[in-house]
Amino acid sequence: MPQLNPATISGIAVLLNIFVQALKGLLPEGAKQWIPLGLLFIGAACGVGLAAYAGAELLAGGLEGIFAGATAAGLYNIEKALPVAKAVFNEKGWIAPNTAP
Repeated sequence: MPQLNPATISGIAVLLNIFVQALKGLLPEGAKQWIPLGLLFIGAACGVGLAAYAGAELLAGGLEGIFAGATAAGLYNIEKALPVAKAVFNEKGWIAPNTAP
């Protein structure tokens, strides 16, 4: 089993979350259901690309990317379910001003 780096997983997950917040306001409502699946594939591609750049094992990079994508997808789903997140982020995904409960 390849050695996975938690810092790499966290870093990719943060970048994917920023990507989702910027992208979800541009997507039509029907396409938003595919965001979690897309995060897995984009995360895997980012992980493999980063591993190839760093000279690390590609399998480790792919697994790190998949775990990062799953983390980002989970955070995306939590954001949709929590009332506090709905108060902070508007329907376009941007931080909404003066919406504190």
